[in-house]
Amino acid sequence: MLDSFREHLTGWPVRIMLGLLIVAFAVWGVGDVLRGGFGGDAVVTVGDEEISSVELRRAFDEDYRRMQEQTGGALDRRQAVQLGLMQQSLQGLVAQSLVDAHAAELGVTISDETLGARVRDTPAFRGDTGFDRERVALVARSLGLTEDQYLDDMRAEMVRREMVRGIADPVMASATLARQLWLYDNETRAGHALVVRFDTMPVAEPDDATLGAYLEETKDRWQAPERRDVSVLLLRPADLAPEVEVSEEQVRAEYDARIVEFQAPEQRSVEQLLAPTEDVAKEAAALLTAGRVMDDVAGELSAKGVTTEQLGAMARDQLPPELADAIFAMAAEQYSAPVKSAFGWHIFRLVDILPAATVPYEAKRAELENELRLHVAADRLPDLANRLEDEIAGGATLEEAAAAVGASVQKLSGIDSQGRGPDDLPVTLDGLGPEVLEKTFAAAQNDPPSLGETADGGYFMVRVDAIQPAATRPLEDVRTELVAAWQQEERQKAAEARARELLARALAGETLESLQAAAPETELRTIPATRRQGRGLEDPFLAATGLLFSTEPGKVATELATLADGAAIVALDTVERPEPPADLVAAQRDLARALRSDVLEQYQAALRLRFPPLIDQNLFDATVRAEEG
Repeated sequence: MLDSFREHLTGWPVRIMLGLLIVAFAVWGVGDVLRGGFGGDAVVTVGDEEISSVELRRAFDEDYRRMQEQTGGALDRRQAVQLGLMQQSLQGLVAQSLVDAHAAELGVTISDETLGARVRDTPAFRGDTGFDRERVALVARSLGLTEDQYLDDMRAEMVRREMVRGIADPVMASATLARQLWLYDNETRAGHALVVRFDTMPVAEPDDATLGAYLEETKDRWQAPERRDVSVLLLRPADLAPEVEVSEEQVRAEYDARIVEFQAPEQRSVEQLLAPTEDVAKEAAALLTAGRVMDDVAGELSAKGVTTEQLGAMARDQLPPELADAIFAMAAEQYSAPVKSAFGWHIFRLVDILPAATVPYEAKRAELENELRLHVAADRLPDLANRLEDEIAGGATLEEAAAAVGASVQKLSGIDSQGRGPDDLPVTLDGLGPEVLEKTFAAAQNDPPSLGETADGGYFMVRVDAIQPAATRPLEDVRTELVAAWQQEERQKAAEARARELLARALAGETLESLQAAAPETELRTIPATRRQGRGLEDPFLAATGLLFSTEPGKVATELATLADGAAIVALDTVERPEPPADLVAAQRDLARALRSDVLEQYQAALRLRFPPLIDQNLFDATVRAEEG
């Protein structure tokens, strides 16, 4: 959490996208701050801080660019939005604004002199002769900002960094505490157990009176669900599509209008040499010009950070513009001149060209014709749905209304709320989705049908014809399962009672070995060495771990452990406390990070209480839709 919080507040370094999304939702919790719409252009209001939709989209653009660099352009913008990147950008802005609001309240700021020194010392703004003002303006323009806006953002980032440092950096972990926690975590204990197995306990066959009482006592486990007989009318595009006529001219026009979808752009495969600086790249280029191959050049210059790799086939729009221009200007087997990107200096060798191709009309004809039929059918559905409602409002039965629009009514008997029939198997009615079942089990018997929408854009009506209430299943229907459950519980009770008798004798001084010799229904088992919480221990003895760590060596635990197959008396044999390593610097550092994370977690929770974020859900949704479009 500490790293996530720092990333939100101090410049947002490159992150792995999926890990970033998980952290964003787990740490910041979108649902905690969502509110209804409140007008204006402020997507988020935190104290006196407002974040506009323009700022949100700019933050999304920056996050999307970093995600593309990290994933190699695997996802387009629509996919990134659908995976939650817009929500992550929103929560990053909220995190920044919380600290900004607190800093403003405390009057914390950065002087012009300090800001100027930071700008002059930034390597990206230094040229051959020192600080270059034009580079500041260039970076600002690349981000869509004026120079003053960029400097304001830099000042705000410095304030956030100081706020976080002031809270988290003083938190330290002492060497003594790190040592004690290491000893606590690495102590191991081993023992043995006397197990009274459940399956060794004799249990009589229960009579009907006993089963009846047990059925009543555990009736929640033997419930037959409520079932309903229903009549269902479905109106879906797929049902009407076969009746729709589509001409050859319409299909051809659709193909022509969407021709871009059916075109695969030219792709190129290249071998890449990557160098950290321009001088090293030029040195590598000279060796390549002299006839050397990339792998040999990379091997010779490996000490200077030169590497090579094969890049798969990529289209122009999958590459950053500066790299795309170089790669798509090359001829086969040709080397490019050194090209700079955010990753360093590149030299490419063109390996293969996959020409652009178009899927022919005949290959797409049937698919396009079906899509057009579905579209036309979907356009007709609202009128049919309105006619259905008018028929029902006029007193028609569901069957009469269906006949009026050319639909049919299907009968389903004994379905439950999960869509299963009397045989507990799913009912095979295409279109019986959650929305249909929800309306089915919300209606009363013989209520007038009301119109609902299906997930695929269709409509439906449901009439409940009969209701069979939920009830405890008859004894005869569940006799076999009921007997097995009753006997298992009785065996467990008998095993635990027998184990308690043996435990009393063990606590009085008898050894587990002597008890086992006189009790053939028991087993002696060795409990291997384990650390706390059962780390390193196999499943059969996980339930005994707590007893091992609450008992003195050579003693028997005063409580029983309930294992998967029996009741166990646990004895602790040995305790091993290994000597900590001389160097606990790493453990001390990890402990300090954990403590700082806890402090920052409490800090951000306090900020959310002090400056509750208000998110205009309507404006945020509109921004998301705009990006998806």
